[in-house]
Amino acid sequence: MQVSPDECRCRAAGYAKAASLLQMERGLTVQLTSGHCAGKQHLAAVQRQLLALRAASRSNEAASQALTAFYELAAAEAACDATDRTLIEVRNMIADHERIKRLTGQSPGDIDALQDREIVVLNQRAEALTTVARLNIQLRNLLAIDAADPRPIWPQADLRPIPQSPDVEGATALALAQRTELQSLRLILGALDRDTLPVARAALGQQDSALGSAIAVRHIRHHELEDREIAVRRQQLAQMLWAAQQSVIDEIHGQVLDVQMRVRDVAAAKHALESRQRDLSRSEAKQAIGAATAFDHAAAQLAVIQAEHELTRRAVDWRIAVVKLHQAQGCLALDCNCEMPPPKPAEQENEVARSVFNLPMTR
Repeated sequence: MQVSPDECRCRAAGYAKAASLLQMERGLTVQLTSGHCAGKQHLAAVQRQLLALRAASRSNEAASQALTAFYELAAAEAACDATDRTLIEVRNMIADHERIKRLTGQSPGDIDALQDREIVVLNQRAEALTTVARLNIQLRNLLAIDAADPRPIWPQADLRPIPQSPDVEGATALALAQRTELQSLRLILGALDRDTLPVARAALGQQDSALGSAIAVRHIRHHELEDREIAVRRQQLAQMLWAAQQSVIDEIHGQVLDVQMRVRDVAAAKHALESRQRDLSRSEAKQAIGAATAFDHAAAQLAVIQAEHELTRRAVDWRIAVVKLHQAQGCLALDCNCEMPPPKPAEQENEVARSVFNLPMTR
């Protein structure tokens, strides 16, 4: 079952269980508040938007989980391929040792070391196959794939690194605009009045359970006291929003630094692979004129396989770092059909998811 990154994130976002429950809650809010007075309608409109934003956050998280598993699966499939190719080379070297020993009576090298390596590679292969099976189970659950479909998932993951590092200012600006907790605080601040005081208190209570607890004990509404509370709540929410924005800015800067580090790691792994490929070319040239043995050539080939696998692993780490950055920006499910609402005033509210490393991998 071939799955692309876009299919993976959008399907996971669309089938996010928590997001689905929140959307049900949002629909229930509409039903329970229909026909109420204007004040109750205003409060309900704000609540519906907050529930939609919360659902969007859950969809964003689900898309991140699925994409992380998706790229880890690509790495595990690549590991299966690398161990298979390594096993072929090691077993050929063992067979050559045994053939030479039969012909000459002497072993040309340490065959015990090769046999030990064969056991290590077999264990690595078993571990990679186990990881493939585990990630298939995880992804099938996140993507809501029918249990009756027996096909394993094949990630069409393009792991070719993009040399450009992300722009910090652009990444931060997007996060400040799209993070749902910031949108929620702005919505509550903009809609704050006597009718929406319960929402403001609830939002403050999420910061600290003691916040929002001061309520005038009266059986009859007292507008002067409510106006005083509104003024204080506005100050509290504004400070809370400012602190949340600073936290997001710091988080994005950290994520950008991580992506930049992963890009450097990929560049280093690519340089190492090119070096091993040059060594292999020199070994082939020497073997052609009898200046190198088949064992020398096999060792060079093994080094290339290992360097290819390391580059794949580093490329996966880079891709996952990009996923985490996009999750922190709150934009993984923006172009998916997950009912992600654009920011808008409460009074306007009515009603309210590319080929693995260019190398063929077989098991």
